[in-house]
Amino acid sequence: MSREPLQSNEITRVAKAAVEVVQDLGFTCCLFGSAACWYYGMRNRVPNDVDLVVMEDPEEYDTENIKRLIVLWYRIGPRKKCKVDILLPGPERLSIPYISSDNIHYTRSSRMPLLPFLTLVLMKLKGWSDHRSDYRERMQDKVADDEGI
Repeated sequence: MSREPLQSNEITRVAKAAVEVVQDLGFTCCLFGSAACWYYGMRNRVPNDVDLVVMEDPEEYDTENIKRLIVLWYRIGPRKKCKVDILLPGPERLSIPYISSDNIHYTRSSRMPLLPFLTLVLMKLKGWSDHRSDYRERMQDKVADDEGI
């Protein structure tokens, strides 16, 4: 069963809500993936979800601990929702680098925290490469979206 595609204003609403919740809990975070690409100017497609990197010590927190603190599906309407993925930096976690709060990029208009642009491009390239070489069909299905960014 496919979900109804999200609209740009809905992704913006979900991203802002997720960042606000995580920051209110005292964590440093930034958008990653297609949602970050959207804020940097990608307009060929609206993201399917919101990926958020929480820049905390993986020894003290793990993804499951943080996920328990926030709701992972943001309900947009009675039949529409958006998934929010929470990620942590580290080599065993998609090799997302730790980014200090001083190096997180903020959009001018909304002050939305974003993974630095060059880091984001390199991470998207790595994701594309990983999806292309993965044996699972659901991962290979992501290649078309990866190539459209």
